[in-house]
Amino acid sequence: MRGLQHSSPGALGSSPGPTGTLRGVAGLAWSKYLHQLNKRPLQTKSITSACVAGLSDVIAQLIVSGRYTSWKRTLAVACFGFGFTGPTAHFWQKFMEYLFSGKNDMRTVLVKVLVDQCTYGPVCNGANGRTRLPRPPRRPRHPT
Repeated sequence: MRGLQHSSPGALGSSPGPTGTLRGVAGLAWSKYLHQLNKRPLQTKSITSACVAGLSDVIAQLIVSGRYTSWKRTLAVACFGFGFTGPTAHFWQKFMEYLFSGKNDMRTVLVKVLVDQCTYGPVCNGANGRTRLPRPPRRPRHPT
């Protein structure tokens, strides 16, 4: 991501004690993440998308079933995030930046959100929903 700035690793809190240490670790992790995002944006976004998608599937299974039921489903959702959602979101946002380059006013931001929600959002939801639709049962073939 062009223009992404981050502060020093200890900026989130470097005071002694458990909270300061936690903030220091989180700050260091965030700093390293931002470095990778600048160095390898597509790969970083794909991996992030896979992690978020996989975690959201685990949470969804826990909410719906009360327990974690399918690692295969989680793996499939994470792979979809890695192979589709991450890369398409990366290139879509690059395209949006091209369309609206140099414009950062509130009206432009609202138009970008509207364009995104009316175009890319439905495509992503449709692609994701298409992969999760139940398959109709196969009918046995009988010779006639």
